[in-house]
Amino acid sequence: ALRAISIFAGSFDADSVAHVVAHQGAAPFSAFDAIAALRAKSMISEDQSSGKLRHRLLDSTRAFASTLLESHGEVAAVSTRHARLQLEILTRAGEEHATIPARAWHATYGGQVDDLRKALDWALNRSADTLLGMQLVAAGLPLWHELSLGEESRENCRRALAEFERTGCTDTALKLKLVVGLATGNTYLSGDPDETIALYKMAIRLAR
Repeated sequence: ALRAISIFAGSFDADSVAHVVAHQGAAPFSAFDAIAALRAKSMISEDQSSGKLRHRLLDSTRAFASTLLESHGEVAAVSTRHARLQLEILTRAGEEHATIPARAWHATYGGQVDDLRKALDWALNRSADTLLGMQLVAAGLPLWHELSLGEESRENCRRALAEFERTGCTDTALKLKLVVGLATGNTYLSGDPDETIALYKMAIRLAR
């Protein structure tokens, strides 16, 4: 379990651990045992700032466990499960964005940004699952907006749209989200006005 837990760039809870260790055939309750063992050895710290108990590996422990993950040939399996977990979390964050108070939303999801970055690096740069990467970008838009990471959001939308065209993806709803994300970023960051207008026109066509 320690090897798999090293995939998290930020904090995590027991449910997230259960998700990433599933490739090993481990039962969900084993995640609680693994966390308890790491806590007993002072290899993780605890964080309750979000109102829920979360954990974080010490940097030295993460570096050591990451080396073990690679040497056991588990990087691909664990990274893919981690990226899909981030997609699930961020999809839920998007659904709750307009339904819970901003402070509560930020406390719950604001800490996901480092894991989003790690998942995007895997999906877009190190694996062949570019569709997952594009979906992650679309799902990450509310998070980047709330954290005022407009330039990061815009760069990722550009990358995702380029992959969309390169791969011949036909998911119109996904493209609409990416186009609106890029257009919104341009609006706030004083991007090329002609490009921004063209993006909004494209969004209108895609929405019809």
